[in-house]
Amino acid sequence: MTNTTEMVSIAGNRLDAFVARAFHLSRSLAMQAFKGGYVTVNGVRTVKATRAVAAGDVVAVEGYGAAVVHTIAIHAKSHRTHVTFAREAPKRA
Repeated sequence: MTNTTEMVSIAGNRLDAFVARAFHLSRSLAMQAFKGGYVTVNGVRTVKATRAVAAGDVVAVEGYGAAVVHTIAIHAKSHRTHVTFAREAPKRA
């Protein structure tokens, strides 16, 4: 399994915005993943896309892999949230 460390900038601190940016999905495809039950946070399936992302969260999207959130920082001037995370590729059968 390959791990890469990345940083994304999102408006606000919503889980759906993080999933879209971290897994390179459109917002509508990210919402479909939530509605279909394909998103887990810390091993628990969630359909609540408005949940806040927190440091230490393990966010996974079935078929796309997982992301372990390291840091969350809000940029004072732009009010954007900067999220640093380690991305794990999906497991292959």
